[in-house]
Amino acid sequence: MPRERPYPPTIDALAATVPRLQAQAIRSILCKNLTGKPVIGASISTEDHRNFALEFHIPYFILKKSEHLITDTRKTIDGKPLRRSWELPFLSGPMSASTSAAGLLCLYEAHTSVVVTGIDNWVWTTCGIVDTYFGSKESVQHYHENNGPSALVDPLAKGQLPAIPSEPLFRTPREYFFRIIAIRMNEARRAWRKIFDEVNGSVKQARTNHIIPKSSNDASRQAERNYYNWCAQMIELLMLLTNRLSETVDAWDDFRGGEIGYFTDGELTAVLSLKVSMDTVNKAFFDLKEILRKLRDLERELCEDSLQGLQGFANLDAAIVQQRALDVVAIVSLPDVQILLPLTLTAGLFSTTGVLPFTPNLAKFIFVFLTLGILNLAILVAPFNWRSWLLQIIEYSQKLTAGNIFYEI
Repeated sequence: MPRERPYPPTIDALAATVPRLQAQAIRSILCKNLTGKPVIGASISTEDHRNFALEFHIPYFILKKSEHLITDTRKTIDGKPLRRSWELPFLSGPMSASTSAAGLLCLYEAHTSVVVTGIDNWVWTTCGIVDTYFGSKESVQHYHENNGPSALVDPLAKGQLPAIPSEPLFRTPREYFFRIIAIRMNEARRAWRKIFDEVNGSVKQARTNHIIPKSSNDASRQAERNYYNWCAQMIELLMLLTNRLSETVDAWDDFRGGEIGYFTDGELTAVLSLKVSMDTVNKAFFDLKEILRKLRDLERELCEDSLQGLQGFANLDAAIVQQRALDVVAIVSLPDVQILLPLTLTAGLFSTTGVLPFTPNLAKFIFVFLTLGILNLAILVAPFNWRSWLLQIIEYSQKLTAGNIFYEI
């Protein structure tokens, strides 16, 4: 019977009551479930008594909407939750930051472990651990309540197989093991597909709506900053997903390269019965590899967008710096031009042969330079002081006129 949440009291009870021949397999499933690593394998022990163990440990993620983030109450030795969980408000787009009326998108780590152990095809047992802390209704009680006491179902098979069949459904524990793997892998594949569809839709929408700003105003810079920050968050999420999914498909490839031979050797009828379940599992992992490839493509595209975002920031900053530099140059250059212009004109006049009505020498060069400089300064100052100058000229003219009249009298 599957153990849903291995709290310490549950582990103590299981360890105290497990038969000696099953102790090693139960210890292995508990340890590997707690570490959360993907493992698929088969082993045969020859110590004391010949017994076998078929193991399946598959990690995945659950994406669901919740009113609030659910935290795993099971703790590690350092006090952290056994399984991690995250709020993902940015999945709705670069501008999203609050919980919608439909709930908050949350991502939850999950893990399913199954072990089948025994001594032969007639004496064997199975044990499973399924995470349900994120609000899953899956439990032994749930299956029994839905089907009634007269129609008990196998919880490890998600209620798809009877717990006590009227006739044997499987000739060997290998058939049962692969049938359970097929059912659980279909569940994991649906979970991964849902995550990919949500992430892919979010990325496509954000990239479609994103326009590289051509101006350097505050609104454009803020929009570019929002998109760049969103890309960084999404890349971090994609790295988390691809790393875990890569480990999972690698575990299956390792199993196919070695220990799967234990399942393809034996009676023809058992092998043929296994084929349907094995094909189902193969198809599930093939789909997971496709999802992994597409997730990596999304990660690569967003990394390229991030580089463009950095380049966009650089271009905007460069435009601002360039404009400010031009303003400074314009301010600084004006006095320089006013000083150099008389010198340039004087040098040009004195370098031209036959134009000047006098013989060039140093004293005349200085005189012409100063005269042009005064005229240039007058031209520069005149636009700002012409009114006061005009009043002074008029006043001076009036004084001269008054003086002449007084002299005549």
